[in-house]
Amino acid sequence: MENAQVMNTPMALQQFIAMHTSRIEGYTKAQEHTQDENLKNLFGNLSQQAEQFQKKLMEELTQYGDATHSNVNKENEFFKIWDKAVSDFADKPAFTAAEVCRFVEKTVVETYRITIENTSDLPETTHDTLLSQQTLLEANIEKMTGKPDLENPSEEKKDENVKEQNDQRVAFVQNPALY
Repeated sequence: MENAQVMNTPMALQQFIAMHTSRIEGYTKAQEHTQDENLKNLFGNLSQQAEQFQKKLMEELTQYGDATHSNVNKENEFFKIWDKAVSDFADKPAFTAAEVCRFVEKTVVETYRITIENTSDLPETTHDTLLSQQTLLEANIEKMTGKPDLENPSEEKKDENVKEQNDQRVAFVQNPALY
């Protein structure tokens, strides 16, 4: 029983480290592909935040010895969907990229929530770190929602991209690897 509990926390930390690796790579690519300066700044800030989160989680993970040497499979569905979402940022209006970005961040927040609720052996410091990161991620979503230049696109532009946005959302929701 003791071994199962010890494995639970490292696996959760590895999941978050992998997600933040993906966020770093994805937002870096998205930053390169967009012409919108507001989005470039947003993606740059999110990438830097992911690097900080990842560093802190790696510090937490070092408490578990060999767990830090495990391989993260970047061929899993989360990375495939993320890469598709990032490639779709190119040639899209700012509101579409921002909408996908908000959805990705909401997915990460939901993953934090589920993991915190379902990982019974989280040490208090790790629990506090995860809650703090979750709160900052939620603040990102609020900031994105409050940006007038990323909101209220014309109805014509909305209609052009609704199906594609919905397809991306469905893919994220249906992907069990996220949870």
